[in-house]
Amino acid sequence: MNTNKKDVASRKLAFFWKKGAIALMASTLILGSYSQVLADPAPLQVSQRQQEWDSVLRFARLVNARQEVTSLVMQLDVLEKPETSYANAVYQIFARQDGRWRLIYSSTGARLITNNRGRVMLEPEVISLNDLRDALDDDDLDDLELRAVAQLRYDVRGGQRNRQVTWEQVQIIGRSLKPPPPKSPAAKPAAPR
Repeated sequence: MNTNKKDVASRKLAFFWKKGAIALMASTLILGSYSQVLADPAPLQVSQRQQEWDSVLRFARLVNARQEVTSLVMQLDVLEKPETSYANAVYQIFARQDGRWRLIYSSTGARLITNNRGRVMLEPEVISLNDLRDALDDDDLDDLELRAVAQLRYDVRGGQRNRQVTWEQVQIIGRSLKPPPPKSPAAKPAAPR
């Protein structure tokens, strides 16, 4: 009877280590193959408080393994929110053209926000530069001024309905989107003739 318990315990331990090894390999493969990383962290951002919402809108560039900017990413970090019966967020990007702001991107569908009071970090929205170029009918994003907007609509629990609050951030993109020029090999002195 005692040997049987040892066999069962031994099998359980072996099974545990197999699962752990598989999980470790899977996480290494998944994380190792993800080649896009945030680049050029934005300057220090200060939260803004509006209608009981204290939030920070983050807007950054996403680069590939060759350090080429491929996308932009937006994310609303809600540091404090009121208790709501309903809340959602929509991300938008506007471009300044001919002195006017033009909508060039809007997230598909609204992101639902938990009804509980407190902190919430919304899922990031990744926007391909190719999508922005298509919306602008232009391949040239040099010196383009963009306005990132996170727009929230919500109902206060037991109170007002259809409230709205907006966070914005303006950045000039462009030259920073181009990859750095390749390093040229060191010049060698000419051989004497």
